[in-house]
Amino acid sequence: MDYGEASCLAIALHRRWLFLTDDKDARKLARKVGVFISGTLGILKIGVERELISLETGNQLLKRMMEANYRSPIRDLTELFKKETNQ
Repeated sequence: MDYGEASCLAIALHRRWLFLTDDKDARKLARKVGVFISGTLGILKIGVERELISLETGNQLLKRMMEANYRSPIRDLTELFKKETNQ
C-alpha cells in the first residue's frame, strides 16, 4: 500500500469514515482493522440509489471506464441490485 492509501485508511479508521479503494491489499487491511470499504462500483451504486445519476448513466460511465481499461467483475450495475435482493 502506498503512502496516500495508508493515509486515507488511517483517517477513515480515526474518523470512522468509509474508505474508498479498489486496491485488493488496501481493502484486505481495511477489513482487518474494521473499516467499512467501498470502491468504484460501490460509488456508482450509491449514486444510483441516491438518484444522483440514473441507472442508465451509471452503466454508461461503467462502460466508458471499462473501455479505458478499468477491470470490472460486472458489465451492468443492475447485477449489484440483484445481489442485494437475493441475500
